[in-house]
Amino acid sequence: MKLVSAVSNPDYVRFSKTLTVEHKGIVVKQEYYGTTFAGRHGGRFIEIDDWEFDVQTFLGEEVNPKGFKEMYNKLFKKGYESFEQEVEEFSKKVLIEKYFPDIIENSSPRYLIDLLEIYEKDAKETPATLGSLGTYNIYKDWEILQIAKELHKQGGAESPPIASHKEVGKDHSVRGVSTEYVSLLIYNFYK
Repeated sequence: MKLVSAVSNPDYVRFSKTLTVEHKGIVVKQEYYGTTFAGRHGGRFIEIDDWEFDVQTFLGEEVNPKGFKEMYNKLFKKGYESFEQEVEEFSKKVLIEKYFPDIIENSSPRYLIDLLEIYEKDAKETPATLGSLGTYNIYKDWEILQIAKELHKQGGAESPPIASHKEVGKDHSVRGVSTEYVSLLIYNFYK
């Protein structure tokens, strides 16, 4: 797979990029939109709002998306979803390397732990429950969630430690990571 072109489009609120990649002789043009921001205490974060990008596929000329998907599924054992996932993973990597090299996804575990300790100091704990685990405290700060997710991923784990939790005394759920898990991440780094 190779990058054919990358274009940064003018946008005053968020980023807008057009990536064109070639994969197995098929040219795929994609539009990506999202935001980046600096954390309150440091670290640069990226949020890709519309990762379900607009795609144009070319085999010499632009092809009908529905027909291409059907044809691909009939011709190749892995199927179109596998093709699409490979293109997405490659494109996200290129997008980050080319335009956002200093975001947390590219940070060392040492830097992430330092950031996590800083954010943890002023984070508010929220009592929550999750199924049969009973009541415990979670952090629902966005920066802590992103750092914990990235450390979890860098540690080789597949699923992130973030889940929906029912706030005690409330009718709604919130996304969060347990305070115990954050402490465990920090402890495991130093041992």
